[in-house]
Amino acid sequence: MEWIMLFFALPLYFTLSWLGYNEITRRTNWFIPVSVIVNFLLSIMWFYSVKYIDHKSRIFFFSLCWDSLMIATAYFVPILMFNLQLNKMTILGFLLMMIGLTLIKIYIPE
Repeated sequence: MEWIMLFFALPLYFTLSWLGYNEITRRTNWFIPVSVIVNFLLSIMWFYSVKYIDHKSRIFFFSLCWDSLMIATAYFVPILMFNLQLNKMTILGFLLMMIGLTLIKIYIPE
């Protein structure tokens, strides 16, 4: 059940990231209300997903996957869609965030 929610979260995060980096959509009147509504929907999806997970370690693993999806989408949508350059510092920043997030999720359940 929770993995289905993750599958539906990907296009929502992708769309939000694309809308946020697009100059035309950012200047419209509907950008902020749509962003708030979609983020609210994603929060509801997150809480319902965690509600059905029965073990603490599975919650931490699922949250690692959810956070990784969110971070990867925020990093790679502007690179892929808007031809932004991927430099050494961008790669290093992404790797450090993923390593830190993984370490936190591994050592918190203890």
